[in-house]
Amino acid sequence: MAARRSINFSESITGILIDGIDDTPYVAATLHLDETSGAQIEVPYIDIPGTSQFDTTLQWFKSESPPSNLLLTSLDGDISLFDCRYSGHTVNYPRGIGIGKVRPSNLVLHRRDGDFRESLKVKEMRSRIDGLIEWTRFGAIKRTTHTDDDNLVQKVTIEVASLNEVSWRQKSATMRLGSNWNVDPARNSVTVNEAVSLTSSFDEPQPIDVHLAEHRKVAALLSFIFGCAIYFRRHDVRDSRFSGKTLDGRVVEHPFYQLVNRSTVKEHAKPTPPRGRLIQPLTDLKTLEPRGLEEWRINTTTGIASSTLQSAL
Repeated sequence: MAARRSINFSESITGILIDGIDDTPYVAATLHLDETSGAQIEVPYIDIPGTSQFDTTLQWFKSESPPSNLLLTSLDGDISLFDCRYSGHTVNYPRGIGIGKVRPSNLVLHRRDGDFRESLKVKEMRSRIDGLIEWTRFGAIKRTTHTDDDNLVQKVTIEVASLNEVSWRQKSATMRLGSNWNVDPARNSVTVNEAVSLTSSFDEPQPIDVHLAEHRKVAALLSFIFGCAIYFRRHDVRDSRFSGKTLDGRVVEHPFYQLVNRSTVKEHAKPTPPRGRLIQPLTDLKTLEPRGLEEWRINTTTGIASSTLQSAL
């Protein structure tokens, strides 16, 4: 069975929860993702003397201190949960049936190699943000029509590739804007989805908050240029510790895997900006150029923007 590629709002995923500690019994758990509370893990357990299977789980919730990192493994693949925090528990006495709740700060739709207890750090993070397609005018689909001598269409060739990219430095991060795509095959058709994403790369793996701080600068620029609220719609991460493997454990690739971040997950379901706003930016990427992106700054105290935008407007 192919691993899960994405998770959407209103989905629930049930699996086995693993804390990475030897001899800890596995327990069942369900991951919920919704627009108001983000990602939450619900863990059923029994609080009755003599049920040693749940002793560890019981202590998570009695102490209000679950493990920082957890792994949910299900039929659709593995989901890594990072910086998990206690979110409440309820026990039905005298039956002793309990439900504990945990909220991860970040989840990644893949199992991470290496030390289970280490905090999440990655070399690359990719975001889809409102307005990027309209602002960059990048695309991933090239269509060529072939006609005969009577100018009748005989063949259409469609090429799908990441055709455009621009990069610049932003402090210690290398930032890239580029087109990307994925294919959803069906029985009688193929759907190609194209997008434009913002990617941050560091020489050494960095926490998600470090990546996100650089992405927010570009989101703030887009909000200024379009004159409306701009939201994050999706994140993905790539790092050597998240690897695609064959059945015998051989590493064959290091692709991007979806990331759900607690601080931005509620933005994913926000209304998209009005179409009329996105077709009339103050300036486009071609005019601003990488130099303008490098010099773009946000004064976090006053919220006043300053850059070579003044010469581009």
